[in-house]
Amino acid sequence: VGGGLGLDSLLFFDEFELTELGSEAARSAANAKIAQLYGDDVQPAPELIEAVVARAQGNPFYLEQILNFLHGRGLDPARPEQLHAIELPASLHSLLLSRIDTLDESPRRTIKVASVLGRRFEAPTVRRVYPDLGSEADVAGHLDVGNAADLVVPDEDERSSWLFRHVITREVAYQSLPHTLRVDLHERAALDMEAHGPEAIESDLDLLTHHWCNSDRRDKQIEYLERAGDAAQARYANTAASDYFERLSAFVVGSKRADVLRRLGKVLELTGEWDRARSVVSEAATLATTAGDSALEALCEVSLAEVARKQGRFDDALGHLGRASQCFDLTLDESGRGQVLHLAGTVAAQRGDNALARTNYEASLEIRRRLDDRGAAASVLSNLGIVAEYDGDLVAARCLHEEALVLRRDVGDRWALAVSHTNLGMMDLLEGHSEDAKASFGDAMRLNREVGDRWMVAISHHNLANACRALGDIDGARSNYRDAVTAFVTYNDHWALAFLFEDVALLAHRLGEVATAWELIGAADACRTAVGTPRPSALEADLVAQLLAGSARDVGGTSDEDARALGESARRDEMVNVVLRLCGEPSPVR
Repeated sequence: VGGGLGLDSLLFFDEFELTELGSEAARSAANAKIAQLYGDDVQPAPELIEAVVARAQGNPFYLEQILNFLHGRGLDPARPEQLHAIELPASLHSLLLSRIDTLDESPRRTIKVASVLGRRFEAPTVRRVYPDLGSEADVAGHLDVGNAADLVVPDEDERSSWLFRHVITREVAYQSLPHTLRVDLHERAALDMEAHGPEAIESDLDLLTHHWCNSDRRDKQIEYLERAGDAAQARYANTAASDYFERLSAFVVGSKRADVLRRLGKVLELTGEWDRARSVVSEAATLATTAGDSALEALCEVSLAEVARKQGRFDDALGHLGRASQCFDLTLDESGRGQVLHLAGTVAAQRGDNALARTNYEASLEIRRRLDDRGAAASVLSNLGIVAEYDGDLVAARCLHEEALVLRRDVGDRWALAVSHTNLGMMDLLEGHSEDAKASFGDAMRLNREVGDRWMVAISHHNLANACRALGDIDGARSNYRDAVTAFVTYNDHWALAFLFEDVALLAHRLGEVATAWELIGAADACRTAVGTPRPSALEADLVAQLLAGSARDVGGTSDEDARALGESARRDEMVNVVLRLCGEPSPVR
């Protein structure tokens, strides 16, 4: 989906599959191309049109190239019998190669050298990379010949910039170069880009990395794969970052490989590939330990703790944090200590120990402020706001979330901004400002999609569902709950499922299915028991009050207690199916 480019994470993404042209559309395209090549007054023979359409097999580019080829051979479109004297290449690839090879030597060589630079290229760069092509005027003339042959075209935006007519044309020209020459040209192109200075390097880092990786300079491959991976990770280009770090990990050993794998693990954690992240970072931790790199070993343990926390393995998370803390103590790493305290606070909060959570968060915040780490300080403030919310102090919670948002806007981290929008949306929802909550959750959804955090996208669906339910938009609530529960099941996330079961219980109650509502509360009880995260007493009281309000008792002959016990003993997949049933078909707002 999305061509592997992450486009499917965009909020308004739709994908349309382009199929082959039908016979009538192909005939129309053939007639239009003949008019372009020969003039509007030329009437092509039907036999020619049918022959070209049959050979192209619905591929519009192939059809166009066949007619270009025939035009170059001097075919009269009104005399289809001339086709018998012309041997058509057997494939699109061979057809394009034939058209390139019919050019004179200098234009042909220019086209092939340009193919190394990419589909878009600059004429002066072609000459600098291969001076034997002649002067700039010579190169411009060679490209004009390629333009006349419909192989390359001038870029309308830049006078000296050119484009291959089609990406396949560029690929055929590139593959026709001898391997040793390709390797040499990639190195020349990379050196030419580097000669333009640091600013040019940063602006075209991916292309420069591509050139070095297709050269035989291993030192440059290592240098630029790391730079490109770090840059991609920083801008949340997660697919590219994973690819760069994967390739880099094959070139390095020891502590260096461990660090690359740790960074790869962070990308995988963000994109929701938690099991693979755990595997990759575990390997990194082993390598760091073998190399005696305590600082790197500690960072790996923190990453493993975060994955364990997200998967609801709280005891494992604390074990990793304990080992990380020992390493940070040895290296006197205050920033590391702050990370351990922060994550330990989150584990405590999820386990319902708000006092311990606050103690750890406040100790972490003191370190973050002393180190002037505003991004990390904002994260701690955000978590302190959640603890205040759990304690029922909504005024303090909002103040903490707003303070965190100010810092995060200054830092500019989109992922962190999404978290703040989520937290402030929760404040709006709890305070009865449902429209404002929906807007905040929408902002969070957009940012989470941009950075590729699929788990947080699921959380956004869950929050949007709650806002829709509060606004009486039952169909909107159903749709978002459905997307959320599907994701939570994929991640095997009992912690998130517990909250979702509770919230869908309120939807079931609104729809008049009181017994089902209590079954879902029981299912949430089971999830909370499984991961050791008890329901806060304030939340328990609020849920019971809402479910007891405004509905008849013993709906369907089942008592609240019996229905709750039934849900608690049911298999998780059975209760997920209950959620999917409730969130299935649209229904009238009640």
